[in-house]
Amino acid sequence: MKPDFTARRENLRKALRPESCQNFLVTNITNVGYLTGFSGSSAYLLFTPDNEVLLSDGRYTEQIAEECPDLNVEIRPVDSTMLKLLASVIEKANIRELLVESSTMTRAFSNQLDSALANVELVDSQGIVETLRSIRMSLRFPRSSVRSKSTNASLAN
Repeated sequence: MKPDFTARRENLRKALRPESCQNFLVTNITNVGYLTGFSGSSAYLLFTPDNEVLLSDGRYTEQIAEECPDLNVEIRPVDSTMLKLLASVIEKANIRELLVESSTMTRAFSNQLDSALANVELVDSQGIVETLRSIRMSLRFPRSSVRSKSTNASLAN
């Protein structure tokens, strides 16, 4: 059964409480894949109150079309960088406050993001998508307090 990526993104929207910032930049590629189905190695996912945009580069154009047909996509020009593309998309969306996955980014990337998005207040978030992923895993594989006889026997040996 194919995962319902739309439902995963809706769960993330619900997790972004109404009183908090509703713009969220997902930069951890594992989290991007979990939310979109994208299996490439370079992409960001930008959430705004009324849009979701997958940002990547030209190597993945066909792959994104196959794996993420329901998403808006911005492809980085060959002569540009992902940060420049991100800054452009954020400026067009008139975003002034942005949640970022601070717990999974390097200090260098954080500094680059600060510079590229100088007019945007970056708000640290920690573990929002990871929490959704762990809830899903605990529903799929609940911990059992009862061991089978064969498990108990093998542990005894």
